[in-house]
Amino acid sequence: MAANILQSWTTTVAALIEEGAEVYAHCGVCSGTWRCDLGRISSTKGGLYSLWNRTTRCRTLVCEGRVWFKATRPGSHVWVQLREGSPVVVERLHEAWRASRTGEIRGEEVSLNPAVEARLGA
Repeated sequence: MAANILQSWTTTVAALIEEGAEVYAHCGVCSGTWRCDLGRISSTKGGLYSLWNRTTRCRTLVCEGRVWFKATRPGSHVWVQLREGSPVVVERLHEAWRASRTGEIRGEEVSLNPAVEARLGA
């Protein structure tokens, strides 16, 4: 399968916020879908964090799946799946984020919904 083209407004959490994008996480196992709190992701991971080619565990209690991310611009009905991006390009984004976080603990989990995390005791 061909790699998805990375549009500039999708490259980082800061770019998504600036664009006013809506971002959702979607589980391919249980089909659960959640709106992501980009402000929270930015405050936790930093604005240079990229959701491209990232996954995290599904928040449904009985599901062991992993979610991927999709984004849309305000007023658009077109969704960009933030997966299967060019590995070379995406790795540059991830490396820029890692370089910006020097000296900090770098987890790979992305917070999706504070209410769900509270229920799970996370």
